[in-house]
Amino acid sequence: MPMKHSIRKALLRLILFLLITVMPTASVLAQDETGVTTPWDLIAQTNSMRAAYGYPALTTDGILMATAQAAAEIMASLQSCSHLVYMGYPSASERAMAAGYGGGATAFVTENIACGSGDMPDLYSSYWADYEHMRPVNGPQAGLYAHVGAGAAQDASGWWYYVLHVGYTSGSYAISSPMPTLPGGTIMPTSDQRVIAIVTATALSDGSIVHVVQPGQTLWGIADTYGLTIDELKTLNGMTTDTIYANQKLTVRKAFTPTVSPTITQTPKPPTQTPRPTNTPAPPTATRQPTITPTPTRVPLFPESSFLSGNRRILGLGIIVVCAAGLVFVVLSGKKK
Repeated sequence: MPMKHSIRKALLRLILFLLITVMPTASVLAQDETGVTTPWDLIAQTNSMRAAYGYPALTTDGILMATAQAAAEIMASLQSCSHLVYMGYPSASERAMAAGYGGGATAFVTENIACGSGDMPDLYSSYWADYEHMRPVNGPQAGLYAHVGAGAAQDASGWWYYVLHVGYTSGSYAISSPMPTLPGGTIMPTSDQRVIAIVTATALSDGSIVHVVQPGQTLWGIADTYGLTIDELKTLNGMTTDTIYANQKLTVRKAFTPTVSPTITQTPKPPTQTPRPTNTPAPPTATRQPTITPTPTRVPLFPESSFLSGNRRILGLGIIVVCAAGLVFVVLSGKKK
């Protein structure tokens, strides 16, 4: 269990470092709208009510100013008038400690919120007249509370979101965190603090985007609007602190570096290969055919006469007749003797 608790605490500190540690939230704010309640008005109303109940004024704390401002901006971005703890965020005390409030001691922070058109001159007689909201000025711990911070943010529709953080810490760490200063060491004015919606700048012809800081805008809000982290925005502008001021120009995207197209070198085609002569196969050796030796025809000793050769059948019959006649003659001659 202690291991899980320490891991959860470390993750909480990391998340809150990115979302809350935005000291420049107390940027210079011009009072260009009359009748709009500012974070400083919230603090003044709270201290006035505490004095009415016999409690000392609260000291403005830089970290509580940052946590309250961050909460107001988140509410405005979500357009939700609700405590962040009900939307899944850590409690106000956890967020403040993660941002460094108390220097490591246990901190106790109460959070009051209000939403409206921007004209809230007497919150403790209207929005914050109930027991829970009266804690900072007349509650059981009213005498323990020592520090205060407030924030305000406006959404795109013009609706205002206000957050008040009042806290105290245990031990000897209950000291006020310093307020951020302007370049040159001038303390930021305490007469007015108001946050306006951020309108993104149009990209220049070279692709770069330069944002001109308006009164009331914060480094966290600008970085979040352009999809950057605070560290990325600081790196782009060579910043070593989180302080910004009105009319300051912040580079949120550098100019595009032209991509050099590779030169296409025509590779010469290889010369047409001269076909090598094909070896003509030698003609096959002719198979010697056996020579037919003619057999000499025997020549009859007595060649046939043309007469005999003309009619052999008659000749044969003639011989038979002669022989028969000779035989008859011999037989007859023998009988006469």
